Amino acid sequence: MISLIKDMVYAIRTGDGRMKAYYGMALIGMFVTAVGFCAAAVATVICWVAGNHEWLTIILAVVSLALFIVLFILMKKRQNEA
Repeated sequence: MISLIKDMVYAIRTGDGRMKAYYGMALIGMFVTAVGFCAAAVATVICWVAGNHEWLTIILAVVSLALFIVLFILMKKRQNEA
């Protein structure tokens, strides 16, 4: 994971316009989905402890995790192709 992020940052620094935009958006997307998953997981725990069973927070956590995994797999494939 660390090597993938280092490669993405290197591609952003040294790449042309399209490559910078592609890897920049992918890196931002991975960050946003990771933060979204953490926030949704905490919200889910808080809601369930309080006795309010909110399914929306669980759905948000699952969707965020799925998007993160998809982005990670796509970036890993892209890294292996290069």
